[in-house]
Parts: sequence; structure tokens; C-alpha cells
Amino acid sequence: METLVAPEGALAGMRVLVVDDDADCRELFRLVLEISGASVATAAGAREGLREFHLRRPDVLVSDLSMPDEDGCWLADRIRASVGTTERGVSAVAVTAHHDERAHRRCLSAGFDVVLTKPIDPDEFCAVVTRLARAGAPGDATS
Repeated sequence: METLVAPEGALAGMRVLVVDDDADCRELFRLVLEISGASVATAAGAREGLREFHLRRPDVLVSDLSMPDEDGCWLADRIRASVGTTERGVSAVAVTAHHDERAHRRCLSAGFDVVLTKPIDPDEFCAVVTRLARAGAPGDATS
């Protein structure tokens, strides 16, 4: 059986932006990613996340879908629109507590590569982010 666990240091040198209005989720994601070596920036909402994206240019975006200012699909759409065709795109993971097939399709069309449903196993989460970060381009991984 293949293991999903990403080893310590698997994300060394990678920049990840975590956007979630829930402080506990944001902190858990940050800790899990930092253990694997990622440099992690966080934001408490979509508009703040968009500012952080432009400041830090992360390799991977992790965003909650339901947030009070704008939702994660708004954020992913704005990021995709702002990245020029000559620039490397950013891989993106959507996290949600309320997942259904319609929401999944909406996330993919907004630019997310993977949709994970909360609660998320930390090992699986880190493995997905590692796979996307190593792929270096959106669209290479699915969930």
C-alpha cells in the first residue's frame, strides 16, 4: 500500500499561502506545512489572501471556500486572472466543510487543482500539497 505521508523537508524551498477565516484551521495547516519545510504565509480572508499572493508569489495556494468577505472561488479566479500567460501558474487546493459535486466542478472551473473536504487528515493534506508543489504547474494532480 502506498503511503501518503510527505517526509520532513519534502516542501523545503516551497512557498505556500494558506487562506482560511478559521484561525484554528489556518494554524493547523501552517504547522503541518512548516514541518515539511515549507515557508508559509497566512491570510484570514480572500481579499487579504489576494494581497498576500501578490506580495509573496507562492508556489501553492490553500484556500477555504466559505469566508465572510469573498469565497475561495473568487480568490482563485482573481489569482488566475492576474497571472500572465508567460508566468508559471500557481497550484491551488480548495478546502471545504460542505462538499458536493456542483461545488467540486465550480472549484475546478475557478482554478483549483484539488478539492479536499474538512476534516482533513494532516498526512494526506501535506502529501497533496507536496505533489502539487513538485508538479510545478496547475492541473497535474486531482483528488
